[in-house]
Amino acid sequence: MKKLKRISAALMVILLAGLFIAAIVLAITGAPANQLMAVIFSIVFISVLFYAMGLMTRVLKKDDSKDTSDTSLKK
Repeated sequence: MKKLKRISAALMVILLAGLFIAAIVLAITGAPANQLMAVIFSIVFISVLFYAMGLMTRVLKKDDSKDTSDTSLKK
């Protein structure tokens, strides 16, 4: 599982770096605003999407160390 996380994190870094470079190139070359806005939207959307996925895996991950039963209330 850790290997899969590392691979996906590396792919995300490469993808975001490519998008940042594309945004800089588009801004310098004077590309149409629609193209630049699409790249900036992609950067924000992909970042938020991966953050939400990471948050969901932490929240929904079953924690075996915590006992959720109510045995402490029974006497």
